[in-house]
Amino acid sequence: MTKPDYAAAEGSAHRLLEKYALNSLPVDLERIFNAFSNLQIKTYTWFAEFHRVTIDDVIEIADSEHGCCWYMSDKCQYMILYNDTIPNIGRIRWTIAHELGHYRLKHNEKSDKTIISRSRLSKHEYDVLEKEANCFARALLAPSSVLVALGRLDVMLISDMCRISFEAAGNVMSFLKKGFEMGRVYTENRLTSLFSKTIFNHVYAHTCTECRSVFASEICYFCPVCGSDSIIKGRSLNNMIYSGFETDENSRVKVCARCENEEVSNQGEYCKVCAAPVVNKCTNIHRDINGYIEWECGTLASGNARYCINCGEETVFFKKGLLKSWNSVIEEERQLAELEAVFAELKV
Repeated sequence: MTKPDYAAAEGSAHRLLEKYALNSLPVDLERIFNAFSNLQIKTYTWFAEFHRVTIDDVIEIADSEHGCCWYMSDKCQYMILYNDTIPNIGRIRWTIAHELGHYRLKHNEKSDKTIISRSRLSKHEYDVLEKEANCFARALLAPSSVLVALGRLDVMLISDMCRISFEAAGNVMSFLKKGFEMGRVYTENRLTSLFSKTIFNHVYAHTCTECRSVFASEICYFCPVCGSDSIIKGRSLNNMIYSGFETDENSRVKVCARCENEEVSNQGEYCKVCAAPVVNKCTNIHRDINGYIEWECGTLASGNARYCINCGEETVFFKKGLLKSWNSVIEEERQLAELEAVFAELKV
């Protein structure tokens, strides 16, 4: 154990992303919590309650304020413990990914230690294992090629998109800058293909200044939610999320928007149970004097689109009443907020 094997750590993290199709930012760590038969991931609070001790006791047992990877060699079982009382979800996510790195890289077995800690290893051994685990965490939560593909980066953006602490985001930014200075080139690869949707949604993000919705499109002239042409390039922080229906790449719903029929045929544009439209697209059609179609827009639309982004006409889902107008959604949320405030006062 002379120096950190960064290639092995990064490769292990990337294989994990691919194996479990973790293809969006922030990476959903909970999807792999139960993926390994010999690993449990538990909180300090759980451990304290189970063993009837305090959080401070757990910190002392784990020899860490943040978390540890506990190896039970007689059972060949692992347990990752993380301090859920820390008021920084980004720091918690990094801790889990870091300890997962110790597990995946078999650091406990290689060092023959129950817990990887400064007091149980020599300074050199500890530094090597910690650097590898941090490399794993960075490659898992903030994969370099994916971040570079997003375009212009800053610490705030990395922290927000990867859901890691501002400090960790700063370290990631420094790592990327150092790589550029050393001539490292980040090209399209399997990871950028895996995260293609996330990259597209960021690079081609637009914000409507009227209804505050955010959407992604290479070319657009109108907001898909309110139909306004007051759209700007980029993603606003103060945005509004408008619900809709989950659709595939062909704008076809996976479940009927009206009757919730799950057997939506791949052929035809209407539900076989209730005749509701199952494909959302623009309704702009021009007919001649005899009623024959001269031309139609036909632009496919997202599951929450009320208007066509190319011509501004209503979509099928909105015209058929499957989607509410954007201002009625705003009004409903306002009324709900008022009711919640009233209930909160009553409880007091």
